Amino acid sequence: SPSEYWSFSDISKQRKVHSKNGVIETVSYGTRKGSYQFCAYDKAREMQKEGMKAPLLYEGENVLRLEYRITKRRGIQAQFHRDLLAQDLFAKETYKALNTLFLRFYKSLPKMGRTVIIDRSKSVTPSRWEALTGEAYRQTNPNAYNATLQSLNEQNQVLPKNLERIRARDRKRNKDFTISDTNPLIAELDALLEMAVIIDV
Repeated sequence: SPSEYWSFSDISKQRKVHSKNGVIETVSYGTRKGSYQFCAYDKAREMQKEGMKAPLLYEGENVLRLEYRITKRRGIQAQFHRDLLAQDLFAKETYKALNTLFLRFYKSLPKMGRTVIIDRSKSVTPSRWEALTGEAYRQTNPNAYNATLQSLNEQNQVLPKNLERIRARDRKRNKDFTISDTNPLIAELDALLEMAVIIDV
């Protein structure tokens, strides 16, 4: 189902989750200044809630909808160096640029749920074991990991300098494929999106 993909992204990009009756329906990510958003939601569930019938091709299927949004005029001006007019949206160059921006934002989201790799050529020390098991926990329980860190921070148990160090190490591990392997569902989604953008352009 679409919700299987949502737990794989960290909260480092202003993550917001909308859920109803304990079911996550939408996950969105924004930038600090609010000019850009990336939104993922269950399109079939949305259509069902609005009393709409899915197109025959998608009837009974899970449909994950991903959207890249430029929400402020300054965001459009920053990307295109001018305001866009309605007819600009039909221009191939604009469409290609938007496809590229969509893929770039998607790729910038840290993906979680990766398998932690134990390098058997190195001996496992207690500190290395703690680091590996800690990363395995962070990958499989990103929401609990972030909630715990946020709770400790709110209770002033983490100095601001140490919080930044923890976040910096998390960002570094997000890019470190020597300790973890990409989740198969994310690898599949990455490939599908790359193909869709290449074909559309």
